[in-house]
Amino acid sequence: MRLALALLMGLLLTGATRAQDRVAWDWSKNKSLEVEVATRLDQSLILSPQDPSSRREIVQKLLVTAVFGLDVVEQKPGSVKLTQSLKSLKIKAGKTETPLSLGDVKLTITLDDKGTVTALEGYDRLIERLGDDETRKQNLRSALSEKSLRESIEKTLLHFPAEFLKGKTHEVSTLRDLGVLGQIRLKQTFKYDDIEVKEPNRVAVLSVTIKGEDYKVGKPERALYQVESGRLTRCEGSGKVRFDLKAGRLENAETRVTLQGSFTLKDERATWNGELEQTQTITVKVLPRK
Repeated sequence: MRLALALLMGLLLTGATRAQDRVAWDWSKNKSLEVEVATRLDQSLILSPQDPSSRREIVQKLLVTAVFGLDVVEQKPGSVKLTQSLKSLKIKAGKTETPLSLGDVKLTITLDDKGTVTALEGYDRLIERLGDDETRKQNLRSALSEKSLRESIEKTLLHFPAEFLKGKTHEVSTLRDLGVLGQIRLKQTFKYDDIEVKEPNRVAVLSVTIKGEDYKVGKPERALYQVESGRLTRCEGSGKVRFDLKAGRLENAETRVTLQGSFTLKDERATWNGELEQTQTITVKVLPRK
């Protein structure tokens, strides 16, 4: 009898431990959050036309920092509805930093219990605010499609299955828009490395490895130039994720992806051979709103 009780208690304790070690958002504890997303792009594009004297290198260093609020509107069994409101947006190109004001632009997001965005409202209004004319709006829709925006939200609000516990791995495959260059599928492998315990906090520490595959050349309409052909010789990256298990929310995350490739570009006047090398670093921080 004592052995049976001991085994039962052991099973109950194991189940409780597994539940508290799950990397899962608890929206009942996170009604109002502030999220900062910083995207740094370091890019070098060497263009070589048929005339070697016109060879040139375009170097771009860009930092986009967005701070937005995330508020729970409605929570039901199996789904949650959130509003995402942009609080500030800064774009730093080289040494010049430009703050932008988009006014009252909100996205309404509905997530199911698997972390999938099942409904997204406000996308068209966002494009209207960002675009000055129809050409710019079209380019924005190519660079930031509604589908890629949904995937970006899902990537920020990470979801993992119940069996993803310490020592386990989980793979996520998503399409990444590369603007006029096209699309690539990114395979991200998350590994649940450790749990940091600093009472009363418990933080899950995850590592991420990223590999690109199945690159497809883009054919956007009304773009300044078209990509006639291209191939990626390198697409890989890594990152770290920290998830506050007690608070039931992401604490911070950082991923870095490096791309290298060659492309044939064409505009109205000439055809160019291009060699691209770029590194994109995305840092996310989540805090309860005060």
